[in-house]
Amino acid sequence: MKIALTVWNGRIAPVFDVAGRLLIVDEGQDLKDGMECVMAEMECLPVRITRLKRLGVDVLVCGAISRPARMLAESQGIRLHGFISGNLEDVFEAWRNNKLDHESFAMPGCAHRHHCCRRRKMKM
Repeated sequence: MKIALTVWNGRIAPVFDVAGRLLIVDEGQDLKDGMECVMAEMECLPVRITRLKRLGVDVLVCGAISRPARMLAESQGIRLHGFISGNLEDVFEAWRNNKLDHESFAMPGCAHRHHCCRRRKMKM
C-alpha cells in the first residue's frame, strides 16, 4: 500500500488542489525513504488524480480538498484523509497507528467533530 502526503515546509500542505509537492511512501517504509513527487501547481484535477493512481497511491493525506478533487480521487479507489494539519512526521506516524482522527491533526476550524467535513466521512 502506498500513501501520498501533501508537503509544504515540513508540514501537510494546506490545500491539495494547489499543492506543489507530494511525498509517496510505501506502508512498510520510513518517511525518509519516501519518493518526492513534484506536481505542477496549475495541473488540472483529473491530471493530478490520474498521476496519483499511476504512481500506485492507495491513500491520500492532505489538508483541505475540494469536492471535485475528493470525488475524482474516490472514483479512482484512492482512500482519502482530508482536512489534516500538522508536522509531516507526526501525521505519518498517526496514520501508521490509525490515529489520524485525533483532534490534534484537525485543520483549524475542524476541531469539533460535528463541524468538520472529515469527521463526517467527508460527505459534503
